[in-house]
Amino acid sequence: MSDILNRLFVSVKKIITANLPFVILIAILFGYLAVRALPENRWNGWKCCSTQVLLTARFWARDGFFNHYLLGLNQGYGKIIRYFDEPELQHHAHGAVASNLLAQKLYYTHYPVFYIAPLALMMKLGIDSLFIFKLLAIITSLAGLAFFYAFIKSISNKFIAFIATLYFVVSPVFIGNADILEYLPMEDVLGFSIMFLSIFFLNRLKLKKFAYYKTYFAVIWVFSFLLSLVSYNSNIFIFTWLAGLTAIYFWRENIFHKKIIFIFLIALWASAPILGFAIHLIQNAAYLGWSDMWLDIYGTYISAGNSVRLDLLTRTEGMIRPFFSITGIYNFYTLMAPYGLSKIKQIFLPNSIPLVYIFSFLIIFTIAIIVKIRKKLNGLHWPPLSIMLLLLAAPLSQTFFLPFVGYRDYMGRLTAPFVGIVIGSVAYNAFLLLKEQNYLTLTKRFFLFTALVIVALLFIIQITLSLVNPLPTSLSNSEIRFTQYVKNITAGEKAVFMIDKKDISVDDKELEMRKAYISSFNYFIGDYLIWAYYFDMPLLNFIKTDYLVKDLLFLEKRAEFPFTVIVTSDNKVLIDEIYQKLRANQLPLKPVEIIENRYLFIVSPSIP
Repeated sequence: MSDILNRLFVSVKKIITANLPFVILIAILFGYLAVRALPENRWNGWKCCSTQVLLTARFWARDGFFNHYLLGLNQGYGKIIRYFDEPELQHHAHGAVASNLLAQKLYYTHYPVFYIAPLALMMKLGIDSLFIFKLLAIITSLAGLAFFYAFIKSISNKFIAFIATLYFVVSPVFIGNADILEYLPMEDVLGFSIMFLSIFFLNRLKLKKFAYYKTYFAVIWVFSFLLSLVSYNSNIFIFTWLAGLTAIYFWRENIFHKKIIFIFLIALWASAPILGFAIHLIQNAAYLGWSDMWLDIYGTYISAGNSVRLDLLTRTEGMIRPFFSITGIYNFYTLMAPYGLSKIKQIFLPNSIPLVYIFSFLIIFTIAIIVKIRKKLNGLHWPPLSIMLLLLAAPLSQTFFLPFVGYRDYMGRLTAPFVGIVIGSVAYNAFLLLKEQNYLTLTKRFFLFTALVIVALLFIIQITLSLVNPLPTSLSNSEIRFTQYVKNITAGEKAVFMIDKKDISVDDKELEMRKAYISSFNYFIGDYLIWAYYFDMPLLNFIKTDYLVKDLLFLEKRAEFPFTVIVTSDNKVLIDEIYQKLRANQLPLKPVEIIENRYLFIVSPSIP
């Protein structure tokens, strides 16, 4: 046993020593992210979605994993949410609806949510610390970063891998979401581990020893299957990567005549996401029924950018946007446009030329140059061209089928390997050439200087975007204290009915947008999910006092069990108006209180 531990210690020591800069980077990141996660009211850039995860995990932990179809349930915990699938209260259901094919539903059916299982299990074991949940996400993100580094190192070297990883780290795509409780950290771990293991496997594979390497096939397949249970944002990407890598191996070994093996491997890689998707369909069918399940899937697919009315420009921009999300160029242009950058652009390029065309041209032009001069680059350090082209094609295949998803900045993580390798390779080779600058011509020195300036600017852009987009706070400390007071105000079933001054100020344009997306009755904004998390009970939001009274009266009659209602507002006029309307309906009301600068009163439970 001691010999095994000694060998393990020596191996770990060698790995740390060989990759010391990366290990130091991980240590610094862990310390920074852990300190950032300490404040109770400090959330990541995707605070709404993190709250959804916590709300769903509570239902799974308290009611059992299978009592809610293993689907998302974005509500505060309580029994009255069962009525939100009824027509009279569907406007309070927070299950996303991607089209008008179905009414608003209680459960979230569009994406798999198995990544919530670890949090639900922790809650089941009695762990309910938001900091610990964030810490788990941070550790998962750093594990994904380790696989990202290992993958790039396996096709280049540790210097290029470190530069590429550092570039990914300082980007808002990573640093802004490193402690998110949604699927991104787990998606990174699974996706980048698949890419690393597949390259590791490819470099050692001999067809005559196929049986010896079946473990690698099994692990990669299992990880691909798990990925399909976590997210749909990278399934096509990973399949394209694995299928392309298989084709590269068969081409390299000149064994394309072994068609049966090739077809088997392609089918193997395809079967993992297909099986995961089939499981999700069964979950949806158990909740919606088969007919509505197909309508939901179809509506989701159309809403992701596959309508026949979608123009070519919009689809193309959605396909390539992740390349500019990871570089931050597009967001930086948007940020600096009011300060004169748009005027500079007008000097060289007319407004009639969309940026998507400019960016596409630059990508194609860069690839053409690399292909043209690749023989002259033999003395420098570049990953294989076939691998780079595959890294370019894989994210395009994902956003081709889901173009609207490509507009989301976090999708830049799919292009992070390609962009990171390009930046890392340019920076590393430029550093090597600096040692020989006395032997370089004036033209080569100019290109060398230009390359270094571009790399430096790209890093500056990422750091700037990360600094100007500070992570949001959720509720103030006073508001959190208010939620704790309400949470403990009485025992038994209860619900909060909330209407604030800002809720009634919704203009007609905003109201129409909500009617098209969810409902004019409901004020479904991310901060209200955070309120629901701290209340730990159902929260119903309104934009008109009449809507609040109507829904409360309906629930009083519909509920099959007694429950207490806490009505709250930040405005005295609103709370008095609601109080008078409910008193006119002869409901048992307690006097209005002022707690932490908010008004509230209790509607005592009626016996059904």
